Amino acid sequence: MGGKEIHLPALTQRDRDNLAVAADYGVSGVMQPFVRDRADLETLRAALDAAMFPLDPRLEDSFGLGAAYLCAQLPVRLLLPMHMWGKYEWIGRFCREHPEYAGSVAQIRAEGDSFTL
Repeated sequence: MGGKEIHLPALTQRDRDNLAVAADYGVSGVMQPFVRDRADLETLRAALDAAMFPLDPRLEDSFGLGAAYLCAQLPVRLLLPMHMWGKYEWIGRFCREHPEYAGSVAQIRAEGDSFTL
């Protein structure tokens, strides 16, 4: 849109209605792909208890900075790491480097693991 700002809410009323219906069916998480700022995260946080966030080993020593920032700003009951490319040991590294969040991090050990909120 060439320099134009678009003002849209993080969640529309229809999104909120859909979340309520989804919760009735046992859905406990959704993805919000275009997070612009903390307010967007706070809006989503009010509706959910879990967050999926990358712990990407390709980022080397910076692999967990985003997840740590998310946890510091908006504590979640369950942080589900993703984009680890089968290197699940990076979850342990994140927990050692950020022990204050370790209790909220899903300990994924293999593809297909499941978790209950």
